[in-house]
Amino acid sequence: MSRSAFVAAVVAVVATSTAATAQHVMLSAWPAGGGSSVVYDLSDGSERFFSNDFITPTFATADGTVLIHGATGSWRARVIATGVDLSLPVGFEPWVAAPIAPQIYGVIDRTTVARIDASGLTRWPVCGADVTALDLSLDGRDLFVLCRSSQVIVLDAGTGAERRRFVLGPADEFSGLWLDAAGTSFVTLHLPGGATFRRFDAISGELLSQSPPVPSPVRFVRNRTRDALAGLHCLGVRVTVTCWLRVMPLGTLAAGPDLGVWNTLPGVAFSVDGADLYINLGDRVARLDAATGAVLNAAAPTGGRIFAWPVPTPFAPESLSAAVTGRTVQLTWSLPATSPLATGYRIDVGSAAGLRDLASITVGAERQLAVSDVPSGRYFVTVRGSNGLGDGTRSAEVVVDVPSPDR
Repeated sequence: MSRSAFVAAVVAVVATSTAATAQHVMLSAWPAGGGSSVVYDLSDGSERFFSNDFITPTFATADGTVLIHGATGSWRARVIATGVDLSLPVGFEPWVAAPIAPQIYGVIDRTTVARIDASGLTRWPVCGADVTALDLSLDGRDLFVLCRSSQVIVLDAGTGAERRRFVLGPADEFSGLWLDAAGTSFVTLHLPGGATFRRFDAISGELLSQSPPVPSPVRFVRNRTRDALAGLHCLGVRVTVTCWLRVMPLGTLAAGPDLGVWNTLPGVAFSVDGADLYINLGDRVARLDAATGAVLNAAAPTGGRIFAWPVPTPFAPESLSAAVTGRTVQLTWSLPATSPLATGYRIDVGSAAGLRDLASITVGAERQLAVSDVPSGRYFVTVRGSNGLGDGTRSAEVVVDVPSPDR
């Protein structure tokens, strides 16, 4: 399949997206014997080539390193901007990407917690047995480790030092662990006697609530912005399997309606803002409304396979404001708490609403800019964040008036 044919086949999935923050999607497609992938910008329809490999991207850091699952079943790490592969230790399996730092946490041979970042690989043997699940607090400080013994061990995510631990129940009874966005509680799946979700206090380990019994789930994906899990529940095996999808808020454990039913086990990915779900069925992709399950659009290229995965670029900056003192303008802004990390910002200045014809200024990760000796006049200013995966969503525009010296 040529690149042009590929882009034509997948544009139906992404081109009509209206989500404000889901700005980039990585799209992979391959016929027998080869494949290709591009990163597609939802805001302007542009695309950039990524790879000719047979790949499905799975994790990404804000500095632009992606971990991908290759056709041979092995994990590989690649810098998205350059296509350069990085080395990974044998047996490493990534489990959670840090939400506001260029780090990925995982396990080696299911026995040792490991962190990969720019400085390399750090290992922390913690459970003394199999690691069952990992999750990281939104501020990146606490790493929660669920052991096969049903102990939860909370580590300092920077040093690996143990902060606290508690026992949820007998060994082998719990699977999965997901922190809520506030970091005050976590949810895990209790298996014996019919599967139930249970919510525990993140400080004391006290049981707070539990769901009614649910059909045994087989696959989950969490979205921090929505503070919810999307879970696949399946009955049967192989050719007789039936799977349906539900979204459950972590704070209430209230199961939502069935959003779709398939006679196969699909891959599921939230859009970055949690508004949409991408359903990867192998030979086709569908984009669903995460609240209602309505099919927004779909693509099914002929003679190949296709995979869509939202790329975590920064959300629109909030609270952009300008303080004018004489001819000096001080701009400040913030990012939503659940936004992917921004490693830099671009401030655009226009002479009228919607224009960016006067200046474009880039800064680092700091969320402020002071400009002196600004000529008098009215200016229209926006800011957008960026990281190694691309530019994020533009902020709301603010009007800045710089008075004449004689006023």
